[in-house]
Amino acid sequence: MLKKQNRLKKRKEFNFIYRKGTIAHAPDLFVHYVKPTRPYAQIGVAVSKQVGNSVVRSRVKRIISEACRLNINKFAVKNYVITAKPSAKDKKMQDIESELMFLLKKNHLYREEQSAQIVHKVFKAKDNSIKNANQNSQNKNEGDNV
Repeated sequence: MLKKQNRLKKRKEFNFIYRKGTIAHAPDLFVHYVKPTRPYAQIGVAVSKQVGNSVVRSRVKRIISEACRLNINKFAVKNYVITAKPSAKDKKMQDIESELMFLLKKNHLYREEQSAQIVHKVFKAKDNSIKNANQNSQNKNEGDNV
């Protein structure tokens, strides 16, 4: 399962990505993506009733989510909705994963692990500097009150 921060859950978020996003196609998947709203990739998974009954849809959704979880550091920082086509119901985990990585590379959404770590460090450093600035301003305010 994807980490909570990396999941898209709200219908509003899905609809925004469908309306404003760019689409990438593969034989078993669609990937819709837009600019990020946060400093990390967020992913939503959608499987329509055309894929099969609820058992089949849940299986496909779990497979896609697991493929994303295992490769989350390879996703460029964007918001994604991954939609399964009906042909995805017969696929195995390795097939879905390789197709997803192919789509990411083809559309320049793939990032190397090293660059992912650098981006994470930059955002972490920004967060720490903001926290330090807030703590310093609070300390000054406490000193004024004494």
